[in-house]
Order: sequence, then C-alpha cells, then structure tokens
Amino acid sequence: MTDYRNGDPHLNFAVRAGAAPSSATKKTHSRVRDLFKSCNFGVMYGMGVATLAQRTNRQPAYAQKLITQHKRAYPRFWSWREQFQEYFVARQILWTPLRWLIHSGPDVRLGTVVNVPMQATCGDILRLALVYCIDSDIKVITTVHDALLVECQTSELESTVHQTRTLMARASRV
Repeated sequence: MTDYRNGDPHLNFAVRAGAAPSSATKKTHSRVRDLFKSCNFGVMYGMGVATLAQRTNRQPAYAQKLITQHKRAYPRFWSWREQFQEYFVARQILWTPLRWLIHSGPDVRLGTVVNVPMQATCGDILRLALVYCIDSDIKVITTVHDALLVECQTSELESTVHQTRTLMARASRV
C-alpha cells in the first residue's frame, strides 16, 4: 500500500529492488518500470517463472530473481496468497463478494485460483455498476474490459459521464 500511495507502485518496486534510483520517473526509467509492472501484475494473477520470462523476454533465472525480489518486498502479499491457495485446496470452492462461485476440478490451476479475487471481484463490480446504470435509466451499450460504454445525447454527455462514474464508484464501494 505504501508503494501504491507513493505514486507509482511499479517504479517504487523497482527502486526497492535496487533496479532504479529513488529519483526515477516513468519517463526516465520506462523500460525498468514496464519490467517490474509485468512482475507485479503477473504474480498477482498467478504467473510463474516460465511465463514471466516469456512475457518479459528474459531468461528464467532473471524472472526468478524478479519474483524473489517481489517476495522480499511484499511478504504480506505472499503470505496471503499462500493462505488463499491453502483455503481453496482444503474447501474446494471460492466465491466472490456477490457470490459467483469457482469449484475445484481437473482444469482449475492454483494460478487461476489466485486470480479469482482480482478478476472475478472486478467482474462483480462491473455487473453491479451495470445494474445501477440500468436502474438509473443510463443506456449502456456494452461493457469494455473494465468500463461501460454508454449512449446519451451530446447535451447530456457531461452529466451522464458524471453519473456513470458515480455509480461505478458506488459499485466498487459495495
């Protein structure tokens, strides 16, 4: 949370790992930032050494080093991740805040399980935002990744965007 609150969690991770100076910015160290961003997101979504090496175009030993640095920098995250996986293995089921379920089965990898809190919960937020918008007579055309595409008269654009953002924030809080 400290790295997130201090601006750029990916660059702050690179600074923690000694790969960038404390004066680094997204502009001055974009390549290093991108590398550490890949690691940050990858481990959050269950990515292992081989996939991280492939995605970053680095050797597996370097990808392992990045993951090891992440474990040192964020031990609380790794403890939570391990407990989360153990919970799933013991109970064979997980659910999102709005009760979408994932059951254990032959095609469910532990990497997928680690991904559930992020991706599936974001899906909950988007579904709830969609319901709020429809209930508020906002014409939603479609979802686009983590956003809503809405339609309105040009004269209503500013108020519709504001209302949609407000409803999405409400869904996120819920």
